[in-house]
Amino acid sequence: MSLIQKFARGVLFSSLIAMPFIGGDKLDKKNYLDFPISHVENFIPEYKRELRNVFMKFQPEIKYQANLIKEVLKYSDVDFLVAESYKKEFESFSKTLPVEGNKINPIYYKSEGRIRQAWAQDLFEFLVTDKNERVILPNYFSMNSSSSVNSYSSFINLLEQDYEDYIISLNNFEGGSVTYDSFRGKNILFVGDKFSNFRNLNKNEKIMNYKKEFGADSVVFFNYDSNETPLFHLDQCFTFVDSGKVAILNLDKYSIKDFYNESEGDLSIFEKEFYLNYSSYGANGELVSNLLEKSLNYSKKMLNEIKNKFNKLGYETFSLPASYWQILNYQSYINSRLFMNEGKKKILMPIFPNSNSIYDINYFRNKQAKEFFQSCGLEVIPVENDSWIKQGNIHCLINEI
Repeated sequence: MSLIQKFARGVLFSSLIAMPFIGGDKLDKKNYLDFPISHVENFIPEYKRELRNVFMKFQPEIKYQANLIKEVLKYSDVDFLVAESYKKEFESFSKTLPVEGNKINPIYYKSEGRIRQAWAQDLFEFLVTDKNERVILPNYFSMNSSSSVNSYSSFINLLEQDYEDYIISLNNFEGGSVTYDSFRGKNILFVGDKFSNFRNLNKNEKIMNYKKEFGADSVVFFNYDSNETPLFHLDQCFTFVDSGKVAILNLDKYSIKDFYNESEGDLSIFEKEFYLNYSSYGANGELVSNLLEKSLNYSKKMLNEIKNKFNKLGYETFSLPASYWQILNYQSYINSRLFMNEGKKKILMPIFPNSNSIYDINYFRNKQAKEFFQSCGLEVIPVENDSWIKQGNIHCLINEI
């Protein structure tokens, strides 16, 4: 039976009995519900892994993605998911990339359908343990109509080449808000839980599903009980830099007026634009400064929640100073990609434009972030990045398969 047939069967089964499937095997023979809750394999997080089998999704709107790919190709081949409607753009784009060494491999999918998520990181979670690798697909893969299956077929065929062990989760998630670590002998799954939930599962049901699907000992939710809008994905807010060590964004000013009155001498274009509109009114007649103050307070609240939870778990936390205006514009140095290479921990770190729209590693925010990660023992590879225009950064662009 082909994987597409298996996939179609899985869609049918999921609509009938609301259960995921693994590798297309019959549910009564190989069911994730039979997995032990306590892990039998240790999670291997990104900071312990080589950069290999990189998977990306082509986005022609991101002009600077070639900068990232040129760095990635030094370590890995790249499988590229490309809409057929962008074939010409991709062919032109690929001509700007190195011809020697590792290669790029386009995987075209039908343009009349669509891959739900813009970011490769959000399409699935790639779980690596010391014994196995598993692709875990969000529940929305089972929610697509049969007419949409062809839109996913190239991607599913890619899974067929290497992975019989894949799961369509009972939970709906986006990969940028699911991450994992092995700490003090336990597998811990971290989840930002503000996404559509087609099956209306309660918190305990979600925890049970995550534990069994990922083989986690515990699940830590962020922003679960809040009705407020989250500070986007978790990979914008924190990243593990070593075993038991986590880097977290920290707002280095504490009120809108602090930002308004500061004179750093090299303010970003966004900060300058804000100053020009500080006293203007929003659509509902409220001062922009008041609206932003509320957003700032919530941002601080969520970042504090993240830090406090990690401290309670026993992690050592490191604070990366962040401009609120960069957070507001989705410019996050935390949204980087750590990896191991020849025994050294490295990080692909985005850098952002200065007030003159020039990418300069010596722009004080860029330099500050570089020095921060160096102090964490990482070799920093700065990458000019403009994917923040679509509300993402380097980690959003990269997955593995």
